[in-house]
Amino acid sequence: MSLSTTTQKIAISAMFCAVNPFNTAYLPTFQHLCFAELGDFPIGLFNHPCYTKRVDDITSERDHGVQPLDQLMNEWGLSNHGLVEASPEQLNHKQVQKARKGRQLTLHIMQKVMRGLNIAIWNQLSKEQKETYFEYPHHWLFTYAKGYQSGRVDPNEALKESLRQS
Repeated sequence: MSLSTTTQKIAISAMFCAVNPFNTAYLPTFQHLCFAELGDFPIGLFNHPCYTKRVDDITSERDHGVQPLDQLMNEWGLSNHGLVEASPEQLNHKQVQKARKGRQLTLHIMQKVMRGLNIAIWNQLSKEQKETYFEYPHHWLFTYAKGYQSGRVDPNEALKESLRQS
């Protein structure tokens, strides 16, 4: 079975990717073009399947699902706005939302969210309750943080109960 010249050209050009004019680099660059099935027309920068796959892989690797932080904020009755408002640092709503939904954050942002959470909880407590409050470390709030252990018992459970009753 013989393919026509046009079909061969389309098949060859669909498989051909120009990495750079000299073909010396194997990593995608800004010159990376993929030729569509319709011939020698580039489908555009970053529309190549290797880019799409890499973006999807990166997204799935950096998305860790709902974090323990979300459960703690719900148990303490805190909202994203309450956390941002209580934080003395430059913490914004977008960072808190990413932290709750499991988007991977840097250590610096994890610690900023942790400090905001501890301050927001601290502001809710009475003077007697503040003496028994245990501050949450960042590795208790994020499943992808180094040192995270699942099934940890919350030492502030009694304080949460007393706040719910009052």
